[in-house]
Amino acid sequence: MIQTVGGNYRISDPDLLQQGVDRILWNGLWRKGTRDRMPEYLQRLVEFAPTIQRLFALERVFVVPFHSERRLRQRIEAALADHIKTQPAPISSLLPEDIRYYARRKGKEPVRVHMRSDELIIGLPCDLEA
Repeated sequence: MIQTVGGNYRISDPDLLQQGVDRILWNGLWRKGTRDRMPEYLQRLVEFAPTIQRLFALERVFVVPFHSERRLRQRIEAALADHIKTQPAPISSLLPEDIRYYARRKGKEPVRVHMRSDELIIGLPCDLEA
């Protein structure tokens, strides 16, 4: 949320997202060579604020208590992203293609991860290897 409000992450049209279409209104500042656009973002922040609020109203954030080293969390994130990429649209189409993940390196032993939730999370597997 902080990264979105601060302009670092992309901002998409919330009405189209509900239809499974990702129309990007602001592409973010996190990519190399984009930091010089911060003044433009600040000028447009008042324009983006209501859209950001609508985006946040659509999102459901799930917090999982999980204590591990950073590298394992990165591997799990990458495995989740790989799983989402295999899902049918619109699930797979809403994951930006240009995000880099830190997957398990070749030769490293896979870690089996079991996830459960009392909430239905569409596209979330119960088991994966990271």
